Amino acid sequence: MELSLEQKIGQMLWFGWQGETPEAALAFSDRPRILLEELHAGGIILMGRNLRDPRQVEELTRSLQAAAPIPLFVGVDQEGGAVTRLRLPGMVFPSNMALGALNDPAAVAGVTQAIGEQLAAMGFNVDFAPVLDVNNNPDNPVIGVRSFGEDPHLVARLGLAALDGFGQSGVISCLKHFPGHGDTAVDSHRDLPIQTATRTRLDQVELAPFRAAIAAGAPLLMTAHILFPELDDRWPATLSRRILTDLLRDELGYRGVIVTDCLEMEGITRHFGVEEAALAAVEAGADCLLACHTLETQRRIFRALLDAAREGRMPLERIDTSVERILALKNAYSLAERRAADLQPAEAVVSGARFVQLERKLCERAVTLVADQDHTLPLAPGRVRLAGSTSATAALTAALRDVGIEAQISPEPVGTGILLLSPGGPAREEGQAIIDRWQKEGAAVIVVAAQEPYVLANYSEAPCQIAIYGGTDAMLGALARVLAGLARPEGRLPVSVVRGPLSRYNA
Repeated sequence: MELSLEQKIGQMLWFGWQGETPEAALAFSDRPRILLEELHAGGIILMGRNLRDPRQVEELTRSLQAAAPIPLFVGVDQEGGAVTRLRLPGMVFPSNMALGALNDPAAVAGVTQAIGEQLAAMGFNVDFAPVLDVNNNPDNPVIGVRSFGEDPHLVARLGLAALDGFGQSGVISCLKHFPGHGDTAVDSHRDLPIQTATRTRLDQVELAPFRAAIAAGAPLLMTAHILFPELDDRWPATLSRRILTDLLRDELGYRGVIVTDCLEMEGITRHFGVEEAALAAVEAGADCLLACHTLETQRRIFRALLDAAREGRMPLERIDTSVERILALKNAYSLAERRAADLQPAEAVVSGARFVQLERKLCERAVTLVADQDHTLPLAPGRVRLAGSTSATAALTAALRDVGIEAQISPEPVGTGILLLSPGGPAREEGQAIIDRWQKEGAAVIVVAAQEPYVLANYSEAPCQIAIYGGTDAMLGALARVLAGLARPEGRLPVSVVRGPLSRYNA
């Protein structure tokens, strides 16, 4: 099929939509029709706002593919843990850091194969996962438990297992966020982080997992909106030719498709105009430009590329190179055949019993007993009081009652006290005051880190400490079973927990 210039540029565009109403975001409405017919988008990303249940998602993806003259990339962020757009039973697998606590490549491959099979049943062909960022900054506001851990060798080993699992499912996996978002204290959704590591350190830490995955033939990779002065002191990675072409293509030998992180994130928009960023990203070496929200921005991106090509400011050869990569990847994964296939109904696959069992077992295994000096576990029959993050404590209270433990939310000391910690609270002073009151009255104390385990550094004297790497219902249910002695925790901390200033948890 001979493509027009507009269609070629469209193949380089990966767009999402919000919809005029909540219902319009769930259906093939005017917005997605514009993305396909006017902007010729070659990829669609579906966010939580676009997803309700397997049947609706399957109908939506079928409608999208039917309206596209060229098979679409249809992607989603289904990482596991907190970044899980579809949150049905059997789909909320442990976060990457929880899997890092297991250090079990077979378990990781099993999870990503399960995720891929469920996504494929609903018509997705891309998962924006796995995260290969090495989280070596406790104050990182955006990666945290999305990372396998702080050891680049662990991240590389489990990242390769994740790629293998996705490969078995037939879903295209997307590495992110190159060249590494783990050592930042700024969220690139909010502003532009600056990562000042030396090239030697970058080679040893941030780049190591990506280097391994590239050598294994990773098909798709997402860029990071981060400035690395050691690599390029002017342009962030997404817009840097030195990083995307000189380093990624020429030095590391990457031959797959490069997609930007969303160009509507403030790490880009606070510092660059829409048109400037779009052109710079393509000139740097990006093949696909991701924009998830605003139709006006998406139109401006399309027009900027089209005008630059027509006026000779962007060589047609540059566009053809990216389009060839994109179409080659679509052909390699047989997207044309898959979109026409008579698939098994999604509801018969998603949340199947085997997935629910796998989710439950891995959540239980990932629970990490960091310390239990007084042999508090398993809990003896009696009353338990919980304090801490409101939503998580309510869910844990219900989960404990399900396993026969009388539990109530109250700071008053009685029997055993469980303090549940998350970045949302309680603050260190408040949490320590609760523990002091409990211990003064002779109550046993259990401190649980519901998200990143770094917060345990503030409670290092607590006799019983537990990390669960994500306060999902599945993980809280697993914690309840571990507390009751119905499951055995196997996790080991994949990051260092040391005393020191932890600003996210001290507010």
